[in-house]
Amino acid sequence: MELERRIILVADDFGLSSEHNRAIVECHRAGSLHSVALLVNAPCTEEAIHLAKSCPDLELGLHLGFVEGYSLLGRHSSVSTQKPYFKDGICLHANWQEFLWRWLCRKISVADLKEEFELQIEFFQRKVGAIAFLNSTQHLHMFPTLFQIVLELAHKYKVPYVRITNPTSSQGLKGILMRKLAAMSRKMSTTKAVVHPDIALGFPGPIPRDFNKLSQVLSQNWTGLMEIIMHPSFEAASLRQCLPKNYGTFDWEGDRQLLMAPEFLELLKAHGQVVRRTSDL
Repeated sequence: MELERRIILVADDFGLSSEHNRAIVECHRAGSLHSVALLVNAPCTEEAIHLAKSCPDLELGLHLGFVEGYSLLGRHSSVSTQKPYFKDGICLHANWQEFLWRWLCRKISVADLKEEFELQIEFFQRKVGAIAFLNSTQHLHMFPTLFQIVLELAHKYKVPYVRITNPTSSQGLKGILMRKLAAMSRKMSTTKAVVHPDIALGFPGPIPRDFNKLSQVLSQNWTGLMEIIMHPSFEAASLRQCLPKNYGTFDWEGDRQLLMAPEFLELLKAHGQVVRRTSDL
C-alpha cells in the first residue's frame, strides 16, 4: 500500500427522499460511511436532519442546490422553473442541461444565484452548525465562473473542503470535460487555500460493482486524495417519475449494496489509507 494514497467516501443527496435517508443512515451504522452531503432544499431535509442527530459521528457537508430542489428565495426568479416537479413550492431548474443552457445564455442572474446559495448556507448553519465541506448537485460548481462563486462562499463561511471532480478516467466527452474543468478549478482553489480531492471516483460513470474491476481502477497510477462519490438509496420510484432525466436509470441500490459489503471497505484499505471524515484530513 502506498502511504501517500488516501481515500474518503462521501455520500450525496441526504434529504432527497426518505429512501435516501434510510439507506445513508443504514450504511453509517454499518461502519462504512461517515461523510454525507446534505440537501437543505429537498423534500425530506427535515427528516435527514432529525436522523443525523442520532448519529453523532456522521459528518455533514452541504450539497449546494443548483438544480433538483426547492428554491429558498421564496419567489420566482432566474434560478427557478415555471414547471415545478415537487409539490407545494417553487422549484429550482430541474436538471443540469436546463440550468447550464440558461447560464450560458446569460438568463440566470448572478445576484439571484448568490442569494439562493447564501440562504442554503445560512439554513444549514442554523439547523446543523458548521459546514464541513461543500459540493453541489450535478457537479455544476465545477464550471469556472460558478466555481469562483462557490470558492468565495467557502472562504466567507469558513468551509475548509470543496470537492473538485477530477475523474479517474478521461474516456468519453464527460470525462474529458471534467478533467479540463478540474485542472482549472485546482488553479483557482490555490487562491483560497481550501482542501480538495486530487481525484474522484463515481462520476461521470458509476463505481464498478465487480470487485476485480474496482481493484483495477484503484490500482491505477494515482497519488494524493481520492474522493469516492456515492449515492446510496433504496428504490425511490416517485423520484424517478418526477425527475426522469436525472434519475431514470440511477443505480442507488448498487451503491448501497457496495457500502454494506465488508469486502468493499477491505478492498479500499488495500489500496490506500481510508479517511473517515474530511475533518480528519
